[in-house]
Amino acid sequence: MITNLRVESHFKAVPYLLATQLMQRFPNGIEFATDKVNVIVGPNGAGKSALMHALSLLTLSDLTGVSAFDRNIFAGRNADKNWAKVDRWGNEFKYLDGLVCEHDFAPAVYYRPGHIPGNEPWINTSMMTGYFNEASQYRNATKDRSSGQQCQSLLEKITSVLKGDSTLSEYQRINWGYGATVKKPSYDAFEYDHKAYLLCQTYGAAKESAIPLVLTDEPEQSLDARAELELWKLLESTDLSRVQVIIATHSLYPVMHPERFNVIEAVDGYIDQVRSLMG
Repeated sequence: MITNLRVESHFKAVPYLLATQLMQRFPNGIEFATDKVNVIVGPNGAGKSALMHALSLLTLSDLTGVSAFDRNIFAGRNADKNWAKVDRWGNEFKYLDGLVCEHDFAPAVYYRPGHIPGNEPWINTSMMTGYFNEASQYRNATKDRSSGQQCQSLLEKITSVLKGDSTLSEYQRINWGYGATVKKPSYDAFEYDHKAYLLCQTYGAAKESAIPLVLTDEPEQSLDARAELELWKLLESTDLSRVQVIIATHSLYPVMHPERFNVIEAVDGYIDQVRSLMG
């Protein structure tokens, strides 16, 4: 569960996030609800996907769509920007420095269209970089299917959690290699060992009462009208005492029914502008 989030000027993991219309509108931070589905709406380029990217990094779900201890969080080709050294001469680090939030470190499931495990451009590349099982599942879910069918198949991981058919109780270990526990490394150990230990100490301390998250970026993409409506009806019927939901969307459904959601407008008055065009 995340109740609020603020971005400071030295946050470099998603460097363009602070300058977006969304974050400029909420300089003191965005408040997220736990009793309603959180829906972020706004024009293209307003910062919705940038925020969802930051949330996926925060929940360690950016690489595979599920919260997992993954070596590529600190050893991957794009990992350096996610870390800051606490001591210039030491081996202490901070993950996502400048992203300030209240977070109970519960695990999450994350969906965005076309998200291949490891954030790789091709399934074969994903398989070769440590995500063989995850990439195989992606291939089986998308092979010989239309774009809409692919999205529906990939969304099943999300809808299963929303329905209560599956739970998010712990962090997985994918492409990890450190085992279930990581001992505190010696002062002069490799920086990777210090980062692995920090992740396990921070995220492994989540309490049993922590409320997991469902994060989705444009889940309606490529869905037909009926499938999209079925998804929104499922969202409205989700038991929010056991899961928190945060969505970025271009769908008209929350625009037509803003009272049913905690709507976060990236641009002030956006919903009124859209509804005025609808006549």
